[in-house]
Amino acid sequence: MININRKKRREYEKMFGKEFTMKKYREEAIAAGAKQGARTAIDMIMYMTAYTINYKLGFGKKRLGRIMYHIIDNIDAYNTGHLTHSDYEEIKKEMNKLGFYMKGD
Repeated sequence: MININRKKRREYEKMFGKEFTMKKYREEAIAAGAKQGARTAIDMIMYMTAYTINYKLGFGKKRLGRIMYHIIDNIDAYNTGHLTHSDYEEIKKEMNKLGFYMKGD
């Protein structure tokens, strides 16, 4: 949210009107919510992946850690630009050949 004090907010309201100020608050609240929602979704996917590897497939603590390290490393490589979007598309094609499809592919 906008981190301004009451005096500054009143100043903005006087200059731009209440509607502008409320719109700004709303936009920032929505952006913060979207960011938190994405973080929650990523956390859930990672925990469910780890759960599946450990409890459903039977891999223990040592192999679970190794597998999750590689998954996180690949995500970091994409986020830092070491893997490009075309690399990601190639990975998707390879996984599709193995019979792994995500809904919408």
